[in-house]
Amino acid sequence: MDCFKCKKNVAERDVIKCTGCNMYMHYQCADLSETEFKKILPMNKIKWKCPPCKNKRLTGTLGGTVSPKFKDCATTSILNVDTDALTEYMDAKLDSLRQQWQEDLNSAIQKVSKTFAQDINRLEKRVDSWEERIKELQQNFTASHSPDVTLMQENNELRADLENLRAKFDDLDQASRSCNVELQNIPDKRAENLIHLSIEVGKLIGVDIKASDIRSVHRVAPKALFSHYIITGDFNLPYLEWSSDGPSLRPVNAVTDTAKLLSHIMAFMNLKQINTLKNENSRILDLVLCNSPDCSVNISDDPLLKAVPHHPPLDIFYETTQSKYMPTNQKTKRNFYRANYDQINTAISETDWVSELSSSCIDTVVDKFYNKIMHVIESYVPLIKVKTNRFPKWFSNSLIYTLRRKSKMWARWKTYNSLRDYQEFSLLRKRATFLN
Repeated sequence: MDCFKCKKNVAERDVIKCTGCNMYMHYQCADLSETEFKKILPMNKIKWKCPPCKNKRLTGTLGGTVSPKFKDCATTSILNVDTDALTEYMDAKLDSLRQQWQEDLNSAIQKVSKTFAQDINRLEKRVDSWEERIKELQQNFTASHSPDVTLMQENNELRADLENLRAKFDDLDQASRSCNVELQNIPDKRAENLIHLSIEVGKLIGVDIKASDIRSVHRVAPKALFSHYIITGDFNLPYLEWSSDGPSLRPVNAVTDTAKLLSHIMAFMNLKQINTLKNENSRILDLVLCNSPDCSVNISDDPLLKAVPHHPPLDIFYETTQSKYMPTNQKTKRNFYRANYDQINTAISETDWVSELSSSCIDTVVDKFYNKIMHVIESYVPLIKVKTNRFPKWFSNSLIYTLRRKSKMWARWKTYNSLRDYQEFSLLRKRATFLN
């Protein structure tokens, strides 16, 4: 199409039409700049009028009364905004936005509802499974705590049989020991002939003993590097009495299981009870068990703690003429800095703890747990040798460094007789005394 003013072809993007004269023209020919042309809204382009048409409208209104409702700038504005058209355009835009927002909101609500429903279904399934497990646990708990008549009857029968066997064993033990003779305080030697030794002892006490009269002879305690030991403590046996009819104290009135067990252990380990000091209630609660004749017990004149009526303070004396040193063993420890923690995590993760710890006894469960952990530690944590240290364990690193430095300064002072070395040695000596 051609421009009404310049009669040149006008592009569609640069054309503007006047609604008054229905003529097409360039926006430059209509006295509009590019910025003003772009500011005209599409809804206002269809109602735009060229300046001559606007002047005709103003000329027609000069004879009448000018309405004071409009300002001069509004009449000369090139935008000529139509309020109704703008309202309709904004309403259409808002309706489209409202519809789009509603669709987006409905879609989001549907997604959230679907996810929430899936989570609820999953939670319901878990709750159902846990309810089934709880029911099984309740049934197992009820079954395990319900009294079993058969087991109780078998338990009573086994207890009765055990008491009968204990009584028979005591009778047989007493019968087997009826002809026994116990000799004490005879030193042992290598390659000794016990039968000949027994015959010689009989000659010393005026008893004629033949080799045919001896069925067997042996020493009670085996020969060991540390054959002498002392066991002391409060055994809490107030009704157990001790008789001094023999060469050593022996228990009487051993009617309880604990007293019987103590008597058997003393006989098996060749232990003697040497404490004869009674408390205020004329009872012996603190026992001193020893297999050496060189051990004695007296009342302590200077106890470390305040005396207790039921437990008098004791001084235990042990005399020895032979010094035996403990063998030195190389100590080792686990080096957790070099442990293979990947293998440790894998081993712990692959362990079926539910089946491993399925026992109803808490002690068994704890033992299994510690055994499994110790097995993992032994498998993946290496051992290293512990370095020996000539300093005590409670010495700190700073104190050890100070002592070593002091020894070095003392040697330098003795060698060179320097006053500076002596002053440094004196300072280190004071520091070591303070740290110690």
